[in-house]
Amino acid sequence: MRFHQFGVDTDAEQAERAKAGRLEFFDRLAEHLAVQDTSSKVSSRPWA
Repeated sequence: MRFHQFGVDTDAEQAERAKAGRLEFFDRLAEHLAVQDTSSKVSSRPWA
């Protein structure tokens, strides 16, 4: 997935804040999915 600022009327400061927001979102999403993956492995095999 690629993000760009082409054709968007924003200044450099706003573009940097938007980029930081996207990075934070995807970092938090990855952390959430990692926790979900770990918990699903544990709960799917109660005998292990």
